[in-house]
Amino acid sequence: MENILKVLMTGFLILILVISPCQGSYFFHLNIFSYDKVKDIPESIIPKDDAFHGIQEQLTNEWWYFDAVFENGYGIHVGIKVISFAGRWGVVNQIINVYNHSIIEHQVSNMDLIDQFTISQNYPWISYQGKPILIFDYDEYNQTGNWNYSINVQVENIKVNLTFIQRTQGFKYVTAHEGWTVAQPKAIVNGVLTIDNQIIPVQGKGYHDHNWNFSLSTGLRSKGWYWGKVSSSNYTLTWAKILKMPFVTEEIVENIAIFNIIDEGFVHIEPENMKFSIDEKIFLNGRFIPTDFGLIINQDDIELNVTFHAVSIQKAPPDFLTIHYWRYFVSVSGYIEKDGKRDYLDNDLHIIEHVRFI
Repeated sequence: MENILKVLMTGFLILILVISPCQGSYFFHLNIFSYDKVKDIPESIIPKDDAFHGIQEQLTNEWWYFDAVFENGYGIHVGIKVISFAGRWGVVNQIINVYNHSIIEHQVSNMDLIDQFTISQNYPWISYQGKPILIFDYDEYNQTGNWNYSINVQVENIKVNLTFIQRTQGFKYVTAHEGWTVAQPKAIVNGVLTIDNQIIPVQGKGYHDHNWNFSLSTGLRSKGWYWGKVSSSNYTLTWAKILKMPFVTEEIVENIAIFNIIDEGFVHIEPENMKFSIDEKIFLNGRFIPTDFGLIINQDDIELNVTFHAVSIQKAPPDFLTIHYWRYFVSVSGYIEKDGKRDYLDNDLHIIEHVRFI
């Protein structure tokens, strides 16, 4: 009976997500990443920014995203997504994607009612049926200011026990509608993957962010986006290219880039100083999608010039009606420079994504 209720609730939430209307002028005056709605972006963060933002009245998505590329050829994505509405209803989906040399090897998920979870609204902490699955090291933060996480998620035959240790200062973008906290633009990641009872030690580099208040209206303001990061020995750049809907007349920030120095602060790259290009496309999953990209940053003493080439492309959930999501493993080549100190990248493996709503 419990499983039947879960299925019915999940179907009901998806149905609402697809057909729920926006009310009145809210539908026609939508704005995403708009200068007149945002103050002082990006901003520094506190632990509450990466905590649960609560069950909302309108149907919304909130999720915690972790990824890593490991030295032994494995890669991982772990997601915890909350879908909520009406101020009290919700489900939580735990997602694990395991990659072996950039190819998807395992993709599992588990959806359950939100009352099976304890999710803190004060700092990042989630438990499922009494067992912690996302743990923020609050003692370490109080003592040193560092943001470190432990991820202990198991779905079916896949178990992930990883520690994400901060290397770069986090930041947030908050708009009138959505929010984006990047707590770890770059992290050192170590731990173990357990696959069919086989224990695989791993270590490598990773990333963590958190999005909230994404709803049907998000897809009405934007056709989607490209997102990624470029990480070298001394620097990290987190970037996004927003695809504006033709009928949206408000000014929209279409180029987003934040530059980090390892173990130091961040610099906001002004939109006009970022150039993003699509160089090659292929026909895949019923549409043309890019395989090769270019990214150029030139602002004061910061310079970046890199190319991305797709090593693998996976169409991953969410994949429903007009929602399309591709996760890429890309080889990145080029350079990042600040104050004349240049780091080179030569086919370095990174993860990026492409989302389309139409």
